[in-house]
Amino acid sequence: MAETTLPSVRGLEKLLIFSLLLASASVTGGLVGFMLGVILILLPDASGGSTLIVGLLGAAIIADLSNLVAGKPQPFTLGRQVPREWRDLLNPRLVAGLYGARLGVGPLTILSTWMWWAGSLAAATLGVWTSVLFGSLFAAARVVSMALVAGRADHASHEQVFGQLRRVRKPTWGGLNLVAGLGCLALVLGACTGGGNGSEAGDAQVTTTSFLQATSKATVSPNTSSSSVSQEAPSVTALPNPEIQSSVIGAIPLNDPDIPNPDPLEADDLAGSLVAEVAQFSRIDQPEADRFLDLEAASASQPDPTEEGPLLETRGFRGGWTRAFRNDTQDVIVATVYDFANESEAAYYREDGLITLGGFGAEFFEVPQLPEARGFRTESSDGIGPIVTWGLTFTQENQWYLIYLLGDPQTATVEVLVQAVSEQYQHLGIDTGTD
Repeated sequence: MAETTLPSVRGLEKLLIFSLLLASASVTGGLVGFMLGVILILLPDASGGSTLIVGLLGAAIIADLSNLVAGKPQPFTLGRQVPREWRDLLNPRLVAGLYGARLGVGPLTILSTWMWWAGSLAAATLGVWTSVLFGSLFAAARVVSMALVAGRADHASHEQVFGQLRRVRKPTWGGLNLVAGLGCLALVLGACTGGGNGSEAGDAQVTTTSFLQATSKATVSPNTSSSSVSQEAPSVTALPNPEIQSSVIGAIPLNDPDIPNPDPLEADDLAGSLVAEVAQFSRIDQPEADRFLDLEAASASQPDPTEEGPLLETRGFRGGWTRAFRNDTQDVIVATVYDFANESEAAYYREDGLITLGGFGAEFFEVPQLPEARGFRTESSDGIGPIVTWGLTFTQENQWYLIYLLGDPQTATVEVLVQAVSEQYQHLGIDTGTD
């Protein structure tokens, strides 16, 4: 309570005691947040989403309102402050440190809201440092609120101050819960409507999903004869599945110290390395369809981020960019660039990807007018109709590029993809060897 931690001291001594109280509470609050965050990392499938977070906060709001009206359920708490005797037996600075340490752990004193439990769990699902921040801020808010009440009590009787607090307790908590409830409602509505509606929402999702992830969720029905490729696209030549080369690729040393590593590209340079326009296509005007990719985002775009992340780190991934385009028939082109430590790592990553694509049943080809590019093709189903994917991947120095076309087999043809990749070649100044 206030008289225990902020006794009748004045000036710098009072400021020092308040600072100790605030610091110790913030530290222990942060430590609890850190432990919760680490525990949830160790638990399988414990990552949070908007639904879980809104659910936790909504449950806390309902419990708080019920507690105000009916007196239960009351938050799990020790329900006691520090002993008043501490003030008489211990140095005021030590008392401030000890009491602050207990205040930082919500349930170890008197906790009047379920929000500590809900907020701590919700923050922990978002990551360790988010959990640490929430724990520290909650503790700091408790200390500041207590100090404000103690300040008023210095100029009026305790009975008068706490009598006023008891009178405004219910309407104040009710108002705060109403604000929190409206915030949760806004999050729910945003989750329901944020993706748009109709076919545009589905198309936007396609643009931000990697080819591997899209095909891993579909029923792949690849063409197995090379003649089928030649009939649809006479300008391409079928190639054997690169999986037969995996033993050779696996023997290539990683991070060769004899190969120079250029400086990493800035985000603007990565964005500038991709074509800004594609003939007959328009850029999709959504942040997710034209964005920077850090290691986490690049890993999350794959079917198994736990495998992709270490692979990218091993290859010296330093950042990427993805950009999507759509035409009038709703076919989508996605262009992606990754910046690696050196040109060898970029080339090895391309081969890694081709081997993985082979596992999805992809058919491979090359295009004579696009030297160094390796192509792949799959057919899949989205439950409504067939979808074809044509892709071409190549490297330029220490950058890896992937351009793929996804859409209706009648309109999404290899010629459309070749035109887009030709424009990317021209943008990079790569000589195609043709006039």
